[in-house]
Amino acid sequence: MAEAHTLALEQWQSEYGCHTLNDLWQRDEGKAEAERITGRLVANLPRHRSIIDLGCGSGRLIPTLPEFERYRGFDLSSYQIELAQARFGDDKRCRFEVYDFRQGSRYKQRQDVVVCVHVARHYDDPIGLLRQAMVWPARYYVFSALHAPARRELLNGVCLATAELDAVLGEWPVIEVVEQAIEDGMSVRYWSMEAVP
Repeated sequence: MAEAHTLALEQWQSEYGCHTLNDLWQRDEGKAEAERITGRLVANLPRHRSIIDLGCGSGRLIPTLPEFERYRGFDLSSYQIELAQARFGDDKRCRFEVYDFRQGSRYKQRQDVVVCVHVARHYDDPIGLLRQAMVWPARYYVFSALHAPARRELLNGVCLATAELDAVLGEWPVIEVVEQAIEDGMSVRYWSMEAVP
């Protein structure tokens, strides 16, 4: 099982760390664009009425999503879930739960879309983490991964080598890919794909 990076886990489990990360996220235009990219990928899928967000944080993705009937957000951090409930708790379509999604799916029935973005980089095995997300039954998945020409260890996670990410994506039925360049020669790759047969 992919394990969370120690510093990332400390940030998620600290009220101060969670609020600090959310404040930084809200002021960063690159982060806002990341949410818009994810929302567009979901909107371009044939079905998106039921959405599962693994590593949902404070629910920042919700305003960028196309019309949906049911959204379920799961996160390891009780502080992030509190923020999400404060923002979207009155929306009867949305529910949030503190849960480690690596423990297995909360659903037996297939949902339309499972989203897992901005999460994999915070684990020691980003690809393994995404494979664990695929245990959740869905018609489609929208994922992201941080990559650069060479694999590197980050302060709070891992940046995959581009060739490593390319090889894995070659195994999966990818529908659409979007690249977002960020600092220091790194990029975030977002992709949508059909369920693996």
